[in-house]
Amino acid sequence: VCVSKYRLGRHLKWDTQVTKMISKSNGRLAMLRRLKTFHLPTSDLLQIYITYVRPVVEYCVPVWHPGLTAKHTTSLERVQKRALRTILGANYIDYQNALLKTGLNSLHERRIDLCRKFAKTLDPELLPPKHGEGRRMSTRNSDKLRTLKYKTNRYKDSPIPY
Repeated sequence: VCVSKYRLGRHLKWDTQVTKMISKSNGRLAMLRRLKTFHLPTSDLLQIYITYVRPVVEYCVPVWHPGLTAKHTTSLERVQKRALRTILGANYIDYQNALLKTGLNSLHERRIDLCRKFAKTLDPELLPPKHGEGRRMSTRNSDKLRTLKYKTNRYKDSPIPY
């Protein structure tokens, strides 16, 4: 199933979308490796990664991030790991150290931040009603959103609400 530019599998999984993003970003990482041979400074290579490679793995994050599995998360994280290994070269020790040296967040943290930013821009009327709405009394849980009830696991695990 192809919804706009998103690739959704038969079982409402994001496997095809994630593999397509990874293959596209791998092609761009090859370009980054070729630029490394011209002895560009680390700051320039990092800027090229941020503006040219990272947007591929962050495209429309609020749509597909909730449906990612641990396998998807690690394979997406490997893209940034390879990029940092290319950028830092001999100065690369491990992934966490490379994140500290470059001042970047992990892609998982970045996806969560992007989803939060998107959620803040949403119209409150699009959100499910809160627990206390429609009642005269104030309850302890009146500020929490009402959770949706699911009859099937397929609907519960689906990132796309019907």
